[in-house]
Formats: sequence, C-alpha cells, structure tokens
Amino acid sequence: MRHTDHSLGPGDAQAQELAARWFARMHSGEATREDRQAFEAWLTQDPEHGRHYRNLGVFWDATLDIPEDRLRSLMAPPPAASIPAMAATGRSQLSRRLFMGLAGGCALALIATAGRSFWRDPVRYQAEFATAQGERRQISLPDGSLIDLNTATRLTVKLQDSRREVLLHQGEALFTVSSDPQRSFVVDGGLGTVSVIGTRFNVRREPAQMQVVVESGSVRVRSGHWWNAQTHDLVAGQGIGLGDGPGLGVPYAVNASNALAWQRGKIIFENQPLAQAVKEVNRYLERPLLLEPGDLAQYRIAGVFDIDRPESILDALPLIAPVAIQRSPTGTVLLRAR
Repeated sequence: MRHTDHSLGPGDAQAQELAARWFARMHSGEATREDRQAFEAWLTQDPEHGRHYRNLGVFWDATLDIPEDRLRSLMAPPPAASIPAMAATGRSQLSRRLFMGLAGGCALALIATAGRSFWRDPVRYQAEFATAQGERRQISLPDGSLIDLNTATRLTVKLQDSRREVLLHQGEALFTVSSDPQRSFVVDGGLGTVSVIGTRFNVRREPAQMQVVVESGSVRVRSGHWWNAQTHDLVAGQGIGLGDGPGLGVPYAVNASNALAWQRGKIIFENQPLAQAVKEVNRYLERPLLLEPGDLAQYRIAGVFDIDRPESILDALPLIAPVAIQRSPTGTVLLRAR
C-alpha cells in the first residue's frame, strides 16, 4: 500500500515560524501601517501563509486557558534521552503528527514569549530626559544602569519585566548597562537598534545618520524591518554607521576613548577635515560657526578642545589652521582663509 509523506519540510517550518512572528506583531497593538501592508503582501505570496496564520489563531486561543507556568513547562525541550530514539527512526520516517507537534510547539513558544509579553509585561518605570545646547548630564536608572547625555539630546526610558528600552529621539548618549541576563537592554536610534545584556557603548543619532561605538563588552546592532532585518555583532573597539547607504554599514576599528571624550568634557580631533571639525564644534556653540567655502574645508587639524568652554575653541583654531576669525555685528562668526 502506498503511503504519502506528510512530513513538514524546512520551507514549511520557516513559514510557520514567520507566521508566528506576524501573529505576535499584528496582535501587539503596535503594528504600523507599513507593518500591515507588508503583512498583507506576505499573505498573498502563498495560500499556505494564510493557513499557518489561521492555525496560530487556534493555538493562541488555546494558550489563553493554560496557566503561564504550565505553558512554559510545555514549551521546554524534550529530555535528552528521548532524542537518540527519535533520530534513530530517520527523518523521512517521522510522522507528520510529530513534525506538526514540534512546529506547533515552536509557534506556541514564539507567541507565548513574544505575544503574551505585549499584554502581560507591564511598564515598571518610564521617564524622558533631555539636555540643552552645550549641556551634559548623567542619569541613574532603577536597574543600576547609567546614561550620560551629550549636548542637545532627548531620550525616553522604559523598563519592563522582560526588557529595558531606550528611544533616542536625537543627540548622543553613552550607556553603561547593568548586567541582567533576564532582561535585554535595547536602544532604538531610529535607523536601527542596539541590543545588549550588560556593557558600555555610545549611540549618536542625527537626522539621517546613526553611529554606534562599543567601549567594553559586545552589542548587537540591528537595522531594517523586523521581518528582514540585518544584524552585526560588535565588540569593544569597534563602531558602525547607519544611514550612509542601504542597510547596515561595515564594522570598523575605532579609538573608543577618543570617540567618547565628550563624556570627559573634551573633543579630540585627529587629522580631521576642518569642515567636519566645525560641524562637531557647532554642536556646543549657541551660534553656529560658519566656514568660508573653498579648499579650506579639507584642511586637516589635530588637537584636544574643552567643550565646557566652547568659545576657547574659536581662540585655538587660528593657532592650528590657516584661518582668521571674522565676527559680524549680528554675532555671526566666520572662519575664512588668511
């Protein structure tokens, strides 16, 4: 008698896992219009996508009647002693029921951990912090983490039972994260996110760019929509940029001490084009410094400057570059070639 093989192939398993992620996202209350459009596109790609999604609705309804501790025990991996016996039967001989059970378990686990957390993960602490132009500030969070805010920075902190989140609206901040293996620490910089458990790293957000520098430990940088995101793992002494092109940039070596000198009240320039140095200095000045157009922009400078006394930077520039300071009656300051 002929038997039909109903085993769940890798493609089906992947589709079911993605269906679980879509289910959690669409029931989170946080789905955006772009999410919904992408979800509809995913559904129309293959009729099986809709079937997997509908099945998860049945799974989800069932989990609502199961105590959370019982659900977690059901999602636990099988005893190690049972694995050889399963493997001995051969993959092609495993029944569709077994594969569906395993896949269904994965889907339930995804929904239980991702979906339930949206409903049952209360916010324990939430606050917004900001600094004015030229101001720096350090804040201490209830979990023991520290955040140093650089000039003109605004961010929102939200601490929950399962995760710790910071939304960096603008500016730059140094994060010294208290280790907590049960709660990741995630910084959203607009163009991407940085996820850690416990480390020290810097995130800078500008209108169209984002930079991450790791001083100690390691972080995971993620960019793109959650269903097709790109990730890079960075370790101490590495940085990465986002926004200069599609997706994530390429990790690069960086002198973290110099990059984070602002936290010590300094700016360090090493062979920096004058145009770039002026842009950096302007972050701390009440009135932006203007640079005369021309070759002067590419002249390279080096030096250590005190950002707590930004006007002293103007006094120092003519000593290290062929420039003159021209002040107008309105208070505008122009750097011109001399």
